[in-house]
Amino acid sequence: MENHSEWILAIETDKPVWHERLTAYCTGLVGENEEGRDEQQIFIEDLGEEKMEDFFHEQGMYIDDHGCHQPSSNCFDREEGVMLYFCERPSKEKLVLIKARADAYCFNDEIEILGFRLIEKIVQYIELEEE
Repeated sequence: MENHSEWILAIETDKPVWHERLTAYCTGLVGENEEGRDEQQIFIEDLGEEKMEDFFHEQGMYIDDHGCHQPSSNCFDREEGVMLYFCERPSKEKLVLIKARADAYCFNDEIEILGFRLIEKIVQYIELEEE
């Protein structure tokens, strides 16, 4: 196994936000629990299915407490934020798009975005010798 990087875009907010719905609105992606289908439809109407598929190829996954694969989670066990997972570093174009759509989504729900942080998670594999 080779070491690799995974990427997380953290969106911190002043109030709780449904990470599944915000993610679907920003990227068009929903997890196995199917939460966010309405927001996914809005994404497709605004930007098209091709743009959603473009996100799909770079999206990482998180396994939630129920064993469902999700493209996002709450931010560090807090409801005041969202972490979107990527298997590759998202392009500047995608980051600009996500930020703009997150701003619009949160504005409509009277939620203030406190900041965006791009985090590199380095995954290192170490083989241990048996004793």
